[in-house]
Amino acid sequence: MAKRKDRISERVLSGAYRPPVRNGKFRSAEQTLAAVTLSIEKLLGALRSMHIVIPDPAAVCDYLLHHEDLVDFLICTCEIVSDRLREVSQLSLELYEDPEIEDRHLTLYARHERYEQHLLDTMDAVSAEFEGELAGKSGWFLLTTDFRPPR
Repeated sequence: MAKRKDRISERVLSGAYRPPVRNGKFRSAEQTLAAVTLSIEKLLGALRSMHIVIPDPAAVCDYLLHHEDLVDFLICTCEIVSDRLREVSQLSLELYEDPEIEDRHLTLYARHERYEQHLLDTMDAVSAEFEGELAGKSGWFLLTTDFRPPR
C-alpha cells in the first residue's frame, strides 16, 4: 500500500498527473492523491465482492494510476460480465504485457473447466456491448479466455 501511495504521490507531485477540476477549481495534490487512491481501492473491493480474482493487485493499480478513466468503466463492465458469465468457474483480472511490443492492457480472463461454444459466444456478445465505451479512454480492457483451467 505504501509503495502504491508513493507512486501516486510521485505522479501527482511531478506534474505527470493533471488533477481533475471540481467547481472550477483544481484539487490540491493531497486531494487528488486521496481521490485516486480511494477510487482504485473501491474498485478492487467491488471486484473482490464479485469474486473476481486479482493475482497481482499492484500491477493492476499501477496501470489504473495511468488510466484513471477506466475505474468507473471497470466497475460497470465487470458487473455485467460477472452476471452474464455466471457459469464460468473463475474470472481473473490481470495486466497483460506483450513481450514483443510495448503494449499493456487489463485483461479479464474467463476460465472454466470445459469450454463450450455457447460460453465463447456469450463472451463475444458481452465484449461487443462494452467495446464502444472504450473509445476515448486512455487505456484498454479485454475480455477473453486463455483456455486454462481455473487456478
